[in-house]
Amino acid sequence: MASPFRPLPVETVAEALAALPVIKSNDAAVRNAVRNALARAIASGQDAGQLGQDLSAQSTWLGVDLKTASGAPPQPAPRASSATTPPAWVMATAQVALQAKSALCVAVLDRDPSTVTTLSLPVWAIGQKAAVSYAPISIGNSKLSSQSRNG
Repeated sequence: MASPFRPLPVETVAEALAALPVIKSNDAAVRNAVRNALARAIASGQDAGQLGQDLSAQSTWLGVDLKTASGAPPQPAPRASSATTPPAWVMATAQVALQAKSALCVAVLDRDPSTVTTLSLPVWAIGQKAAVSYAPISIGNSKLSSQSRNG
């Protein structure tokens, strides 16, 4: 019987990966694992734009968006220019993600999942247990002078 999992095409996954914010970690294994998890989630059909917004949230802390609360319109996540050549890891990671036999979803959290209340999780994650957590990672954002650190 054929598997019901049908990943997106490798070009689509690579394009979406290249548009995500820069992920940094002192541990190359953690950085690569995060990239692979994001690639698998995108290949599974998870919204890459939403992942990009979650990763580059400039003023979101503990689930409170300070810009929305102040009445200022939220800024969209920065997008990479399609004119630039993506880094070499992008295509390799996209190809590895397509070899997975099952779908994967990623939740971007700013703290340990065991300390997160159910109400703080995305709707699709309520009632599910995290299979793995990756931390610490930093998300580079060219529009900010500092970086967000998850974990």
